Amino acid sequence: MKIEDTLSRMDLLASRIKEGTASKLETVEWLELTNNGNPVKEAAIQLLKNWATSDYGDGYFDGFVKAQNLYQEDVDLSDYTKQSIMEMSEAAESDFDTRNNQN
Repeated sequence: MKIEDTLSRMDLLASRIKEGTASKLETVEWLELTNNGNPVKEAAIQLLKNWATSDYGDGYFDGFVKAQNLYQEDVDLSDYTKQSIMEMSEAAESDFDTRNNQN
């Protein structure tokens, strides 16, 4: 990820945190992006990741927050089929697993 992309992502996540709309995983991602390498902070981030993923399984809560955000952007959610939702869920879970295993 380019530094500009990282900074942009940090700003987006920070605004969602300030608004109170950030998911647990987005909050953890912001903490990771702003981490200064402190080993205690690293351990805290890992605990939060574990709690966030075990609390809702398969990113249920993140999916709910994403749906809320789409609704607020006037996206018609009725066009999504059960199959497309399952495919997006599987893709998001796979993406999360890939990112989580890199750390």
